[in-house]
Amino acid sequence: MVGRKSLTGALSSMPGPAPAKLSEEGRAWLAHIRDTCSQRGVRVCYSLPWYYTSPSLVDSVRRQNAKYLLQVAEFLPVLKDPMLGVDPVREHFADTALHLNACGATERTDQLSGELKAWEIWSKRELALQ
Repeated sequence: MVGRKSLTGALSSMPGPAPAKLSEEGRAWLAHIRDTCSQRGVRVCYSLPWYYTSPSLVDSVRRQNAKYLLQVAEFLPVLKDPMLGVDPVREHFADTALHLNACGATERTDQLSGELKAWEIWSKRELALQ
């Protein structure tokens, strides 16, 4: 088990927002996924994973993530995650800013399954306004 001090250190080196610009390789990969799924009759969408972000940075990181998702939305529907990939609740994470613990995983799974069942998708306009 990781001690509190070590865990705090792991969370201090947390990931930042999504990249400002989707790479050409990323664009090609998303187009390939879209086309392959379309050919096979598979419905596909995109959602950012949740990661810990300090409460003081939540708004700016969510804005940056929305800009990234707007680029993704050119290729794939983007699930309407109101968290925009950001979870400021430290208690939802285990040993790193990316590893949800049981409580965080349950919350994320419940929200994700609801979004999938309802097929709640961000419009490009909504993402642009974030």
